[in-house]
Amino acid sequence: MTLTELEAMTMCQQILGKNSKKKKKKKPNKQLYIYTYIYIYLYIYILYQRRPTTGLVEQELCINETWFQVFDVGGQRNERRKWFHQFENVSAVVFVASLSSFDEPMYDDETTNSLEDSISLFGEICNSEFFVHQHMILILNKKDLLHGKLKQGKKLKEHSVTQDFTGDDQDLSANVHFIQTKFYQEFQRSLERLSKSNHQPTAKAAASRLLFIRIMCAYDLESVKSVFIDVQGILTGRITTTENPPQAPVFALTETKNDSL
Repeated sequence: MTLTELEAMTMCQQILGKNSKKKKKKKPNKQLYIYTYIYIYLYIYILYQRRPTTGLVEQELCINETWFQVFDVGGQRNERRKWFHQFENVSAVVFVASLSSFDEPMYDDETTNSLEDSISLFGEICNSEFFVHQHMILILNKKDLLHGKLKQGKKLKEHSVTQDFTGDDQDLSANVHFIQTKFYQEFQRSLERLSKSNHQPTAKAAASRLLFIRIMCAYDLESVKSVFIDVQGILTGRITTTENPPQAPVFALTETKNDSL
């Protein structure tokens, strides 16, 4: 997506709190206005820059005075073998998937549907005994792009991975809820399988494992902030309810406002 100057100027006005209702006698600080314009313009372009994660990227984040050690790993098939068995002792697994990928091929395999692969990989991780002790945090991103595709007339039911969708093609909430349920079903199947394990510690751990689902748009700073705060709450034990299975209004999960990942 390319931003026009009008869009960038509008965002600058919102940041600076300038609108038509204010008195016209007070002249704006032109230098501040220009610098803010340049900053916002570049900042948005940085956010829209696509750069696949390669290898393992380790970062430390501080959220509300709590430090987190985060390991970002690539989701492409050729990257998975590098990290899949390295995180047995993490506190939680954060899995990020795109809501808008129902009609897209994989980045490294154009014969495979991207959403179908994401659901499959999520199920594989949930079923792995390496992660049986960890809660799962599923972040479904690109809500805005899904909305845009629906407005263009694209439909979930026209693609094999989501062909069983029977809801309103234009209803964003119904479409998100359906995709969310696909992931949730993978998690439920993993619980059923692991709970029957002959290894008692594995079966016991699986019985207490939870799935937390959050919906967001990565370009909406408030949405991202809300998700980060929720992740902190999950890891510190402040948030202990999952609102699963996802039968409540889907956006209620995100629009109400030293561990390792």
